[in-house]
Amino acid sequence: MRLVARFMKPYWALCAVTTVLLLIDVVGALVIPTFAAELLNESATSASFKKMTITAVGMGVAALISGMCAVAGGWCCSQLTSRVGKDMRMALYRKSMDLSIYDFRNFGTASITTRTINDVVNIQMAMTNVLCMLMPVPIIFIIALTLSFRLDVTLSLWLLVAIVFVCVVALFIMRSAAPLFRKLQKLLDRIGAVLLENLTGVRVIRAFNKESHERRRMDGTFVDYADTSIKANRLFANLDGLSYFGMNAFIVVVYFLAGGRISAGNFQIGDITAIVEYAIMALFYLMMAQMVIITLPRALECCERVRLVLDHSPQIADPEPGAAVDMSVPPAPGRRGAGVPRCDIPFRGRAGGHVATCQLLLQDGPDHGDHRWHGLGQIDDRHARTAVP
Repeated sequence: MRLVARFMKPYWALCAVTTVLLLIDVVGALVIPTFAAELLNESATSASFKKMTITAVGMGVAALISGMCAVAGGWCCSQLTSRVGKDMRMALYRKSMDLSIYDFRNFGTASITTRTINDVVNIQMAMTNVLCMLMPVPIIFIIALTLSFRLDVTLSLWLLVAIVFVCVVALFIMRSAAPLFRKLQKLLDRIGAVLLENLTGVRVIRAFNKESHERRRMDGTFVDYADTSIKANRLFANLDGLSYFGMNAFIVVVYFLAGGRISAGNFQIGDITAIVEYAIMALFYLMMAQMVIITLPRALECCERVRLVLDHSPQIADPEPGAAVDMSVPPAPGRRGAGVPRCDIPFRGRAGGHVATCQLLLQDGPDHGDHRWHGLGQIDDRHARTAVP
């Protein structure tokens, strides 16, 4: 995630505003069930209409603020991820301009394309999911458990058990799903490479009558990717089913235990609604966080693949200004006749290296005086021709 942090530094203010707006949205979503439970209790105890109106207005204001913060936070989050993705693509494009043909062959043209398009999109989606779904989870747990313990300790302990059960299930599933997502990225590179080979070599394939062989090879790559995706989606399906089982089991426990407590006068009808809503909110965000966490290995793999390109040292690089020898040719008068007129053509070469391009400047005829090559001393044309291959 250091790569994401490096590209998010210019937008730290936007990231802070997004975080605050999303946290206000989460707090408002948990305050609304509290107002609803209070309104239900007031109606059951024959409270005054004025008091119920005040509670209803408070619930409406909380819903309005939460909704506005949700819309504003979503817009800021989309702006943040879009800008980070744009900067990553621009950095990859500039880096590709510095890479040599050998570097491109080392990475692969299809892989470079996948890293620039698909990998950056995965990183953007991971950033959006982390900011909107994963980051609010600890705040939701703290607020939901605090409000639940305020109403009833025993039911709150059952809620804690349900949360721990879902977390343990998610941990085991994540350990199985992480290698599958890493494999999916490699298979995606393989699909791009096979498609590129078939498109660029279609004439050779037809000339040697290899259509059936290439079709089988392409189908094999598609089948491998599909099988791996199906395995990952099955894990998602199992996680969703077990999470909903834990949520519904807790609701059954609440309804089972709340009847006797209401009869004894230790519990109110509205409190049942509040605790159930707290549990649904906490477990729902936990389920979304599990889906985000399961996809994080894929996003981390994409970050690593992008980082390898950005941190790669090209095999062929321009020398430093102090490590190059200036061999600019001073202006010389042109001549009529055969050959090219001499002109001031600046160029540089590595110190101690061969200067094969000097031959281009000496094609205007035999001996015509001496020329000073800056950094090499004064030599005549005949010696320069013998020294240059």
